[in-house]
Amino acid sequence: MKHVSLNGEDESVKRFVLELAVEPEGSLLELDGQPIARVLPASAARNGESMVADDWTDARNLRRCALIDKEVDGTLTPDEQKELEDLQEQMLRHRHRVAPLPLAYARQLLEQLEKKATGSTGQPS
Repeated sequence: MKHVSLNGEDESVKRFVLELAVEPEGSLLELDGQPIARVLPASAARNGESMVADDWTDARNLRRCALIDKEVDGTLTPDEQKELEDLQEQMLRHRHRVAPLPLAYARQLLEQLEKKATGSTGQPS
């Protein structure tokens, strides 16, 4: 996701953007009747704050699965696509918190295999 700082922008631009992000469901920007961007309020989860374990529920997972089914069927709307992306992020954060992948072990194994592959000459076999 691209981060854009508003610190150097004119006050009118800051006010405009902040007013767009007031609605919980966000705002859709249009130009000549065509949607061009969506502005969503920053949630605690999007700002890197950890969710409590109870935040990921079976109901959210069922909704995520239903949206995935719609995506596979080709019937997912743009609003549902954004909802799915948000639910996917939440699910991944939850999974990382409750069942993190054993990356330290995988890195150690890779290092051992690389040493074995280069042998004592320092050259790949």
